[in-house]
Amino acid sequence: MFVRVKRYATSGKWRDSGVRYYLVDNQRTAGPVRQRVVFDLGRYPTVEAALGALPVEAAEARSQAEDCRRRIAELLEQERQTLRQQEEQQAQHDGRDPDPRRWEVSELPKPRRAALSKASQFRCRCYWTLRKLVPLYEGRAATQEADLARLRQLVAESGLKIDEAAVAQGGHAALADIAGQKARTGHIFAGLFGPQES
Repeated sequence: MFVRVKRYATSGKWRDSGVRYYLVDNQRTAGPVRQRVVFDLGRYPTVEAALGALPVEAAEARSQAEDCRRRIAELLEQERQTLRQQEEQQAQHDGRDPDPRRWEVSELPKPRRAALSKASQFRCRCYWTLRKLVPLYEGRAATQEADLARLRQLVAESGLKIDEAAVAQGGHAALADIAGQKARTGHIFAGLFGPQES
């Protein structure tokens, strides 16, 4: 087996071309040798790089899904506190006891409601964006874990010699990529959630 490189155009233009790597096997079946793609390595140039990076990236995707869940819970708590304050003020004005059912919410409303304040609309937009991100991150993690298991099985069946130092280097490169992505995008929710965890 060997690695084949394929270039592809992004945005329909070759000047913005990217590269994908494929693990290819030669097979002779009653005639000429045929080449068969046995694994899509994606952006990893070697099998070792993929073996090192996939577990790191799968763990990071799981961590991002958990981070989104934590932020969703924080948004719900913020909304409960806001509703509780409003209910307590209204109850004091009306001369009655506050009703706890008024501030029990299981999810935030869609942000398109005109009755919401700008702060509530922003909170609702963040909430629904995070709700969409959770299954995306979980799906990415599941795909990477399945790819890793399949690649390990291919390596075991084919008897490929794997350089463990290169595998470790692939994991370190993936960690560096993740740190760079966090540094570039960590400010997005900083105004709402406070400083991002490193």
